[in-house]
Amino acid sequence: MKISATGNYNSLFYLAAFFTFVIFIGLSLGGQSGLIQLWHLKKQKEALMTQNRILQNENLFLRIEQKSLDNPKTIEHLAREILGFSYPDEIVLITQEISTNE
Repeated sequence: MKISATGNYNSLFYLAAFFTFVIFIGLSLGGQSGLIQLWHLKKQKEALMTQNRILQNENLFLRIEQKSLDNPKTIEHLAREILGFSYPDEIVLITQEISTNE
């Protein structure tokens, strides 16, 4: 009798160990601090780092542009070319392109 009782305890021990292992693996993969969540967080971190690099480059470009606006000649050039400003005594010629495809 002792042999079969010991065999039952061993079977129960292995069964309990197996279920504990399965639960441990399930919690390791899922849950709030599981491997799947860790993988999602790593992907999110990579995306944020890429976005950060893009914003840093844009910020650098804007700082260079800001420094160039300290020069009065640059401001005058932008006012004339982009905004179409002119001095009061200047004559402005507006030309119209003629389309040859009629």
